[in-house]
Amino acid sequence: MRARRNAKGLCVRCGKLPKFWGVRCIICRQVNARSPLPPSALKAIRLHRKAEAQLEINQVKDQAREAARALLASGNVSAKAGQALRLYVGLDGNRWRTYQQIGKLMNLSRERVRKLLLPSKIVLEAELAGKVPWRRVTKNPEHRTLPESSLLSL
Repeated sequence: MRARRNAKGLCVRCGKLPKFWGVRCIICRQVNARSPLPPSALKAIRLHRKAEAQLEINQVKDQAREAARALLASGNVSAKAGQALRLYVGLDGNRWRTYQQIGKLMNLSRERVRKLLLPSKIVLEAELAGKVPWRRVTKNPEHRTLPESSLLSL
């Protein structure tokens, strides 16, 4: 009976509904299997979610990079802070860098790089409504903004 149902493309258990990714129909899978979806379907869903998350991360990074480019073009950032921001968001090679990598390139400590980037990051967080690819500096970007003159002083 199992072979006949399998040959007709029906569920091997109930024989009424068409097969779903295996030898059983969706109803029989829900009743008898540990998971209503087969492992290959679960893997496909997991890979799709991972690809969607990576796409969103890349979009956020691109938006932050464009906002940083606009901030640098406005001229409100000092030379050192501008260079640090350029290196941080990867405007020179499309690769984001860490504070330590920037420090090596600029011959500064990691803490000094963090202090140089802090005002720019606050401005970018406010501009991008908090959707940034780094850990948020402020809890609410509207409450803590630095005047433009503080950007020039660094």
